[in-house]
Amino acid sequence: MDIHRARFIPYPSSAINALAFSAINDGELAKGGLKNLRLAVGRANGDIEIWNPLRGAWVQETVFHGGKGRTIEGLLWIQEPNEFDTEGRITSTGQLRLFSIGYSSAVTEWDLGTGLPLRHSTGNLNEIWCFAAQPRLHVTESRKAANEGKPRGQDIVVGCSDGSIALLSTADNDLHFQKYISRPHGKDVRPLSISFRDRYTIAVGFNNSTFRIYDIRNSKVIRTVSLGAGSKGGPKDLHVWAIRWLPSGEIACADSAGDLRFFDSKLFTQYQRINAHRGDIFSIAISHDGSSLFTAGADRRTSIFRRGRSGRQWNKQTHKFYHDHDVKALAVYDGNKTQQMSFLASGGLDTNLAIVPIQHYGEEYHRGISGLPQLPPVTSSEATRLVACWHGQEVDIWKIQSQDGDTGNGGAPRRLVHMTIKGEEAIANASLSKDGELIAISTAAVTQLFRISRIEDGPKEKLQIVKLTTEAPLDAGRIVQISGDQKWLSIVTHNNDVLVFRLSRQENGVQLSKQPFRLERIKRGSDTSSLGSYRRRISRLQFSPDSKVLVVADLAGFIDCWQLEGIEDTSAPDVEMIDVGDDTSDNSSSDEDDDNDQTEMKSFGQHWTRMVASKALPQLDSAALFLTFRPGRRTKKAEANGTPRKEINGIKTKHAPKQAVVERDDDALVEQTNDKYELFVLTAKHQLYEFDLATGQLTSWSRQNTTDCLPDTFQKIKDRAMGCYWHTTLQAQRLYVYGSNWLFMLDVMQDFVPETKDEEPESENGGLIARPQKRNRQGKSGAGDKIRDEDYVGFKPGVESIQDGEPVKKKRKPADQTQPLNGQQTDREDDEDVDADEEPASKNLRGKRSRGQEADGEGELGDGPRKTWHSFAYRPILAVIPLQETASYIETVVVERPMWELDLPPRLLGPHDKAR
Repeated sequence: MDIHRARFIPYPSSAINALAFSAINDGELAKGGLKNLRLAVGRANGDIEIWNPLRGAWVQETVFHGGKGRTIEGLLWIQEPNEFDTEGRITSTGQLRLFSIGYSSAVTEWDLGTGLPLRHSTGNLNEIWCFAAQPRLHVTESRKAANEGKPRGQDIVVGCSDGSIALLSTADNDLHFQKYISRPHGKDVRPLSISFRDRYTIAVGFNNSTFRIYDIRNSKVIRTVSLGAGSKGGPKDLHVWAIRWLPSGEIACADSAGDLRFFDSKLFTQYQRINAHRGDIFSIAISHDGSSLFTAGADRRTSIFRRGRSGRQWNKQTHKFYHDHDVKALAVYDGNKTQQMSFLASGGLDTNLAIVPIQHYGEEYHRGISGLPQLPPVTSSEATRLVACWHGQEVDIWKIQSQDGDTGNGGAPRRLVHMTIKGEEAIANASLSKDGELIAISTAAVTQLFRISRIEDGPKEKLQIVKLTTEAPLDAGRIVQISGDQKWLSIVTHNNDVLVFRLSRQENGVQLSKQPFRLERIKRGSDTSSLGSYRRRISRLQFSPDSKVLVVADLAGFIDCWQLEGIEDTSAPDVEMIDVGDDTSDNSSSDEDDDNDQTEMKSFGQHWTRMVASKALPQLDSAALFLTFRPGRRTKKAEANGTPRKEINGIKTKHAPKQAVVERDDDALVEQTNDKYELFVLTAKHQLYEFDLATGQLTSWSRQNTTDCLPDTFQKIKDRAMGCYWHTTLQAQRLYVYGSNWLFMLDVMQDFVPETKDEEPESENGGLIARPQKRNRQGKSGAGDKIRDEDYVGFKPGVESIQDGEPVKKKRKPADQTQPLNGQQTDREDDEDVDADEEPASKNLRGKRSRGQEADGEGELGDGPRKTWHSFAYRPILAVIPLQETASYIETVVVERPMWELDLPPRLLGPHDKAR
């Protein structure tokens, strides 16, 4: 394998400006518990990322793309009130709603199902600088308020650039202006931060060294508190960037001088002041019980404060540098001790996300997450060595030069095309055809198809891009993909409709079918969680290698698949509607509940229909990270694929494709039409499954080689997978999986379970043998793993027995550590505590475990091909691009995007930064 490290793609990662959890503690989680917990990340380019903590896995589920000149400066979640029956039981769970602000005069609400703006607030407001939502009512409080007819929703208070403060109502699933709480009361006085004490009392920090307490019911100013003048030689007025109410009713505020101040709950007098940072403090976060407080600011520090023994004074415990630039946002989820999930999220100009434990702070590592997209914004054409990368409204197409076979050297990558898409919407997805002659680009407004032509201009190659005209604009899409045979274009719209267009080659170019196939997904049971239709949002799409099967997966873990039927007839119309009468089968692509649809669409004699076994596919334990089909095996022989038949791959078809004898050489990769369609799926929990789409069941390989059988190194990887690619040889089918800082190979032609007793450990008594078990290093808070003894700072808590001045080691009980003779564990010590309904596909698929063969490097181990290979030498990875593949060789490019190459403004230097 030949791997090239490349940094030629200048992808501009965007700063994090806002963070918000959908709940701040377990009491705010609706039915479903932690399944409803999400983190919204707002970036400076207008994107909003939705992350699922997933008990410490931290998966980026989707991205709501922004547009030209847009930014996200604030985020918040609210939840609609639950509906109760006459006996006080919940009949309908309130749905979550997400809002944002970004230097505009309106608050924007986002549709979680489509990822598009749902509505904007009304009212003639100035530019909004800050906002906050009323605290949620507990279920018992909500039930009582419902019986008394009191308001139960969460209204929003906004602060505007002219100094005014307004109240927006979210009642009746709307967002409209209700009243002004405060009119402008001074020149250049602007509110910078807002915090609620209860549902009717707010504290607002201003840029003139003051904060005010308001009662929003009567718009009355309860108290105005002054912080005094700024330091000598500095600005006269202090900016109150952050203000928070503590559970005790006290107020904590942070200003531009780096001071953290605490005020009494009754008279609002200052009782403590701490010079916490060397620069502006931008954000404050508080634990659920009010015992811990976190601050972050321009000096890159994240500081932790704890209450003293007196219960009033605050002491600084420590500070850490989790980021390399200004830290602009903090958010906290602090669950109870039974659920163990408790963490602080932080982000700033360095674009990375940091997850810090709260309840187990000092006992567990923090978790750093790359600021690069988790779904690579890269598409490639192996045949032409073209690579396309997109960001914002721009697309760059690069040519990677071939390598010299003798020296291994080649020319530097060349950017052949730089194009800008018209409109203000950002590019959501793009797909380059296998032959490099087509590229499809989708935004929130439209999907466009371009033809790529090569122009020879002396020694340098140039590309000409021509937009293909269609009779009607293509539907806007979130996901687009051109099939491997370049005959189909699939689009997943923002409404999660699956459309398939036929691409036909004409003398004058490429022509698109007038109408698409609309593939209907199977209707599942209604989702009773507070996320509603968001969980049915399609996240992945994949064509089979022969382009005859299409598969999609959604965030709930459901998989739908369709197959292409019929023999291609180029003399037939590109679109024709055929009356099928009452012979509509259950596997039709149309909705099975639509009895009025008696016609079927065909294109050149072919049509798409739902696969019979689609209903048999189980729900995955979590969302799919990638979908990929097992490729055909390489062979040296010429084989005849047989005669046409009515059933292929165990799948019923009305017409069988033509079969022929194919001559192959050593490097020919043949996709045999009579091979089964075997789909590999890696879930967000890093569970690897392989499904036979003919039956909807796990393949024999997958049943035998469960994730527990895979190498320990793979199972311990924290960062989730971003993509995969294949390399097939005469003796191996190697699946390469990669994440933001790792690359792993699994040979899925081999078993990872010991096959013979020679591989089993021996036992003298022929029975059970005691083995020392590994210490459970997995963290409990949802951040990093437990801190190792050598990395522990300070005195480690614990009880130690001393005898004669020496510590006494405790003996392990062998009764709980016995294992079968073959040395394979029956229960994993480091298994996560998961809900019973979270593992539908893997509940009874626990397998035996073995280490396999793993090492850093190439080569063969033992008598056969290597089973696994991995490397952590590349980081951070933007994408891994396969370029060339033969029976004995594969060439790939690992595209890295180090942080020091980002275009960032100068940072605040501390006393220890001068030498850097």
